[in-house]
Amino acid sequence: MLGEIIFFYRNKHGITQEELASGICSISYLSKLENGKIHPNKDIIRDLFNKLGLSLEDIVEEEKQLISLLEELKELILSRRADLATQKKKEIEMLIANKMVNPTVLRSNFILEIGFQLLTKNVQRATEVHSTVEVFVKYLTIEQKYLYHKYTGLLYYESNDMVRCLEELLVGLDIGENNHIIRPDLYYQLALAYSRLYQVPICVYYAEKALTLFDQASDYIRSTECKILLGINHNRLSNFQKAESYLRSALKFANSYGTPHLSCIVLHNLGFLYSARGDRKIAINYYLESLKIRNESDVNRYLNTLYYLAKEYYSSNQQSTAIEWILRVWSLPQVGMLNFTR
Repeated sequence: MLGEIIFFYRNKHGITQEELASGICSISYLSKLENGKIHPNKDIIRDLFNKLGLSLEDIVEEEKQLISLLEELKELILSRRADLATQKKKEIEMLIANKMVNPTVLRSNFILEIGFQLLTKNVQRATEVHSTVEVFVKYLTIEQKYLYHKYTGLLYYESNDMVRCLEELLVGLDIGENNHIIRPDLYYQLALAYSRLYQVPICVYYAEKALTLFDQASDYIRSTECKILLGINHNRLSNFQKAESYLRSALKFANSYGTPHLSCIVLHNLGFLYSARGDRKIAINYYLESLKIRNESDVNRYLNTLYYLAKEYYSSNQQSTAIEWILRVWSLPQVGMLNFTR
């Protein structure tokens, strides 16, 4: 680590190995030190640090502070608390801008930057930072590699490339489980990717693992998301009773925690469940309830619910009502702005 710090700041100040080693040690000794091939001599380290204008004590103290802030940022990203994560990121940026920073810690900051940009829906910036991290992947610590592969998987998920998403997430899973650093969010993301590919049994397997761990951590909002996913996939298996049990439990928690975006998803899927059972009247009621609280700005999901509602009306021989709901699509500002001409 000390050799890496010397290498980083020697290059930052534009000093050659010959210039830095002069009067202190041989060039070959400095090269081996920078590449971590020898155990550093304390006196030589002190002299090299002095020549670079560095204080080992200050670096150690500042590193502890920065590591603590990065750990807090990581937890905020995991818990998806975007506002607090933004504030914490500003603290970190100020510290890095004004202090000497260990390159290993800087790499952690780059990796968490990917996670932060994904959290705040800035996929383009996340992709740019990811390209930077690719250059020094071989230098990453075990935990950094775990996060790197997880975030790479999420980037592929955002681009709808589920195959490559799973490849990266499974590498992260292997690293995490072998080093006891696995987190339930990775199990959930695996379940989500498998669900998108309609690989139902393995989706259920990972969703159940994630649910158990989220429940243990009393993270009931994430537990609710797992139950929604389990409800959807048990419905696909025609396990209607189990699907309904998960969805009703999810609705209870979504309503109690004041998360309307989750409530409308559950209501939509209860509608889909009753449609699969052939009970169109109840399915219609659930779709209507979902639309009441669905945010129209989430246009894709809004249109999805509206489509299935119109479909149920049409299949119930209520064609005129189905047409009325279809015509409502054109009243949505987001849809009205679309150009359907070729």
